[in-house]
Amino acid sequence: MSDFEDIRPYRDDEVRPVVDRLSKDETMCRALGKFTHPLLYKFFPGKVTAKVQSTLADEVAHVQTIHDVQLVIEKYLDRLIESTTTSLTNTGLDTLDISEPLPVYQQSPGYYLGPGALQLHDLPSWA
Repeated sequence: MSDFEDIRPYRDDEVRPVVDRLSKDETMCRALGKFTHPLLYKFFPGKVTAKVQSTLADEVAHVQTIHDVQLVIEKYLDRLIESTTTSLTNTGLDTLDISEPLPVYQQSPGYYLGPGALQLHDLPSWA
């Protein structure tokens, strides 16, 4: 077992069980309900959580691969970006020497959100 087994990317054959577990995770569904419907959640937390679980299960019923997960997340990430971002600029990226390794400093949740946001907005990739 690798030292990095706990943080390695999932393989396609692992996706379905993880998606099933997450779509039933009450803590996650409560957090999603509180985030997506804060006023309703305040008065009806149980009903909102149940609706989130049901909706999430329907949303991911077809998911079998990493690509399927990315397609589901893309629509929500796009909505998040459109509703919270007024502009996006980059300066100096064109001057980076991509023939040399580059340090990358990120912290969660930017670790996940940053690359997704950049991919959605078709910025150049130097990978």
